[in-house]
Amino acid sequence: MSRRHKRRKKLPSKAVTLEISGLSHAGRGIAHIDGKVAFVDGALPGETVSAKYVRNRSQFSELKAEEILTPAAQRVSPPCQYTSICGGCSLQHWDCDGQLEFKQSVLLEHLQNATKLETVRIKLLPKIKAHTTHYRRKARLAVRKVLKKGGVLVGFREKYSSFITDMEDCQILAKEVASLINPLREFLITLECNDVETLKEMCKFLVKLEMKTRETYSIMLQDVLGEDIKYVPDLTMMGPDDETK
Repeated sequence: MSRRHKRRKKLPSKAVTLEISGLSHAGRGIAHIDGKVAFVDGALPGETVSAKYVRNRSQFSELKAEEILTPAAQRVSPPCQYTSICGGCSLQHWDCDGQLEFKQSVLLEHLQNATKLETVRIKLLPKIKAHTTHYRRKARLAVRKVLKKGGVLVGFREKYSSFITDMEDCQILAKEVASLINPLREFLITLECNDVETLKEMCKFLVKLEMKTRETYSIMLQDVLGEDIKYVPDLTMMGPDDETK
């Protein structure tokens, strides 16, 4: 029987209790189950969690934390309501200082591997710390027409899935971009187009969202969709709290 048609083993349905000993470069907790490495989404080092399997491979397993039995001191409540399903972020449950320390350690590890220098010989500058929300200036969003969920979805893909997160806002993307998600959803569903491929072509400008002003986005929409579109949303108006950078 070919590998393609090989039947996958059913995942264990019962939750397991795990001690988290570290963190992977992808921001997932590291544990061990009968000597096998397990990556646990939503877990932090030093925590005891109850987790369920989402994937089980020959070399490692992937699980998702269902309950935090012993939380770490640096655990915080995520600012985003979609964090449990959205694949755009992985560390919102960790405070800012913990994230900075983790990212610095990963950077030092890469520098050490690349330069063969001991980390003690690398001079560290003070960590740069800004806002903890609305700081991300570049992202890749997906677009899909799903009538059962209100028309068109615009957002990050769900964790461990090809589905698109049903989201109307993002606490990580810069405000100028995050505030466009819902207007774009409403706009795209108004297009009089039955050809799925044509709709995909019209939505290509969303594949890579770069941080620009709303005026630029309005121009991009007109360029991609053409002058014969009857309705182009007003994306040039900015509130008093918005910034143009």
